[in-house]
Amino acid sequence: GGPGGAVINPIRPGQPDCSFFMKTGTCKFGETCKFNHPPPSLRGPNGRPQPVVMGLGEPPVRPGEPDCTFFIKTGSCKFGATCKFNHPRQPR
Repeated sequence: GGPGGAVINPIRPGQPDCSFFMKTGTCKFGETCKFNHPPPSLRGPNGRPQPVVMGLGEPPVRPGEPDCTFFIKTGSCKFGATCKFNHPRQPR
């Protein structure tokens, strides 16, 4: 057997968060999962990601790209200008 049996979930900035991991704190795919698994320091008290300013600048508007789900839900994006997803601007 392996040491301790701890599963290492990959941290992949710029990739969408693993929805199962964000809900449960575990991921059955472990190192092979293609999604992001934010460390506890980047998650809030309820396990959800905290808006952390990692990328500089405003999140980009990228017509034709999928919407950034984190931005849609919270109105902020921790990746800022480096995020590859669309951040639609709401008319004020």
